Amino acid sequence: MSYSFFFFHCLMISSVCAHCVSVCTSILLVYINIYYIYFATKTRNQCTHTHSYT
Repeated sequence: MSYSFFFFHCLMISSVCAHCVSVCTSILLVYINIYYIYFATKTRNQCTHTHSYT
């Protein structure tokens, strides 16, 4: 499931139900936080790997 599809689906629901806007926003924030943490740990691991080789 792509971000654009999910976001578009959220907008469609949001136009019908105002409460869904906050729900969709919180879900998106959770997704962004998960990806941020994942990429942060991934880059940190790459940094330690490159430093260990030198």
